Amino acid sequence: MYFEIYQQASEKVRKEWRWRLRAKNHEIIASGESYSSRAKVLAAIELIKSVTARTKIVEG
Repeated sequence: MYFEIYQQASEKVRKEWRWRLRAKNHEIIASGESYSSRAKVLAAIELIKSVTARTKIVEG
């Protein structure tokens, strides 16, 4: 698996940063909200990487 970061133009004409988690076969298996900077999207990815193994699963 790998994280992909990219910029997407928003309605505000400002490019927003986003992330996607892709499987080994390159299929998208998760994605996140938009961020105003590359640094913020990288921080979000690091947070996800740091808590993923111990994150609970909750059924709603």
